[in-house]
Amino acid sequence: MRGHFNNERDFGIEIEFLIPRSSNQQSVARSLNAMGVSTRVESYNHTTRPHWKIVNDVSVSGNNTHSGGNELVSPRLRGQSGLDELKKVCEVLTMLGCEVNSSCGLHVHQDVTNIVNESDANAQKFLKNIVLFCAKYENIIYKLISPSRIRNGYSTPVRKVFFNGDMRLNNQLSTIKNSLDKKVKIVVNDKSERSTSNNLQNNRVCGLNLHKIWERGSIEFRYHNGTINFDKIKSWVVLTNAIINSVESTNFVKLCNVPNSSKGLASFRGAIGF
Repeated sequence: MRGHFNNERDFGIEIEFLIPRSSNQQSVARSLNAMGVSTRVESYNHTTRPHWKIVNDVSVSGNNTHSGGNELVSPRLRGQSGLDELKKVCEVLTMLGCEVNSSCGLHVHQDVTNIVNESDANAQKFLKNIVLFCAKYENIIYKLISPSRIRNGYSTPVRKVFFNGDMRLNNQLSTIKNSLDKKVKIVVNDKSERSTSNNLQNNRVCGLNLHKIWERGSIEFRYHNGTINFDKIKSWVVLTNAIINSVESTNFVKLCNVPNSSKGLASFRGAIGF
């Protein structure tokens, strides 16, 4: 499936956004329901629902014309039907005058249940390679999004979180890989969010978030800045889907510094089969 959108892989979306002060969360939910998108307003929770839910998010700041504190979370979506539903959501948010600002983020979840449940050996290989892949191409990934995203602290680089702040990949590569191997083995053996947090990733607000990989079976990509533009969200769903497909099909990711240039972008495109 490398280089192609995997229609069989579930995905999920979290959209942080602002609502005009003349409206509220209930009004947004009613408008979405009227368009055939089942939506409810709920108190803050981490439970995946069979419907879209609007919850409060204290990290989203409002302004004079729009109120903050809003996050719209999807159920499990899949393939073209999931993208069609997402398009309706974006159209409704735009029609209602909703906006985003630099405090907003877009989180995309990609389902990897089948990968990590196949065997412990496969789970270890995949987890190690997804971390190495994102670390390798992260400087290119950040060039695809708004610079404000890395500045606001809600999309910390993988190199900083997983490699103890060492942003220079050419230094002590063998030490980095050996350390990552040991941490991944511990996490796969325990298979819990607590073990992931304590041993592998101590900060969930990372561009690559593995905290829910055992509880939900998904990887969360937190890199992207906030948007309600369907084309941008769809592109990010396709891109993160391609990253998973590429890592799933490879045995080894060679860790090195990719040039922060058009040559580096070409390398990234080739790595995901674009």
